[in-house]
Amino acid sequence: MLPRRATAALLLLSFFAFISLGLPDLILGVAWPSIRHTFDRPISSLGWLLFSGMLGYLSSSFMGGWITARLGVGKLLLMSSLAITLSLIGYAAAPVWPAMVAIGLLAGLGAGAIDAGINAYAAKHFSAKIVNWLHACWGIGATAGPTLMTLVLVNGYSWRIGYAILASLLALMTVGFALTVRLWNDTEIAAKPTSRRESAQTVTFRSTLARPIVWGQILFFIFYTGLESTVGQLMFSWLTESRGVSTRAAGFTVGAYWASLTIGRIIFGFISDKVAPAILLRGALMAAPICAAVVWLGGHVYITLAAVALLGLAIAPIYPLMISLTPARVGKAMAGHAIGFQVSAASLGAAAVPAFGGVLAGRISLEAVPPYLFAVAVVVWMIFELSSVGLRKNSALPAATS
Repeated sequence: MLPRRATAALLLLSFFAFISLGLPDLILGVAWPSIRHTFDRPISSLGWLLFSGMLGYLSSSFMGGWITARLGVGKLLLMSSLAITLSLIGYAAAPVWPAMVAIGLLAGLGAGAIDAGINAYAAKHFSAKIVNWLHACWGIGATAGPTLMTLVLVNGYSWRIGYAILASLLALMTVGFALTVRLWNDTEIAAKPTSRRESAQTVTFRSTLARPIVWGQILFFIFYTGLESTVGQLMFSWLTESRGVSTRAAGFTVGAYWASLTIGRIIFGFISDKVAPAILLRGALMAAPICAAVVWLGGHVYITLAAVALLGLAIAPIYPLMISLTPARVGKAMAGHAIGFQVSAASLGAAAVPAFGGVLAGRISLEAVPPYLFAVAVVVWMIFELSSVGLRKNSALPAATS
């Protein structure tokens, strides 16, 4: 066991790692109208930028377990944070649209590696309460990023200034990770011993992908993260360009969405020790389509803005609880690879689902966004219910739905 101070230090660094993940992740939703006007691009071009980030993210997160085992968490944090910092500098200075798309690849590589590594580490060593709070830290970053970009825009500055400010913040975090590499590498928390058979399975991609439950969770993460990202990426454009909401109100509404998601994860962190995860997940997944329906059909602008914020609260515990349950659902030996696959799937969903929504908005109108959001929320709920039925039938995994 680690000394208490060392354990506390690693936990604190994990919190900072999640904040650093969230800071640059969602500013694109607020910055995109300004970016596309700068480069004279249609709204559907958002898909290209999301795709390049997804490609880098998929590449590094899919190999997250392998990379972490060879570099250690400390070096992984340092290298990933450096890559994200450089990508933000690149966004701020990009002279042409193709450069923006290329820089997205670097941003994805950095974000994917750190996301897979730190999530696998957290699922293995921290309780569901702590995992909720770690993802709440991501929400703090995700809330601060769009809010910062909104303040930059409403004060008449270029979106490039917003990216430059974030690059400065991430540079400070990179320095912090550089100063603590040895702490991560020298004091890694020891996992419970596993059998030789389990150790062999840990490094086998094929055996992990052969599990039907792994594929079920991959599908779940694609659509869940797509739901989460669609709100962040398309709500601002829908509110300002279709509903006539001011830049300030729309920007702060998107910020409120991420803030409520963050607050929800803090609250559910306390609740998760007292209520079965499956019950929390089912309640959240039932509430999500209701909130999405109010966004779509609410009518009055204030009802719509409130529903967007409440949607963030409704879905808050879903991602961290599913990550925390992964070792029980697929087995501890396979959890590292499985979480890497899930994080990769989340990246795919975060890019593909809102990108498809952008295509619909371009071909139909931005008014197609709310019903699309509702449909995705229903699909996520259905996937969860179907996978739960499969788990109940699988007597080999009795802990999966506990």
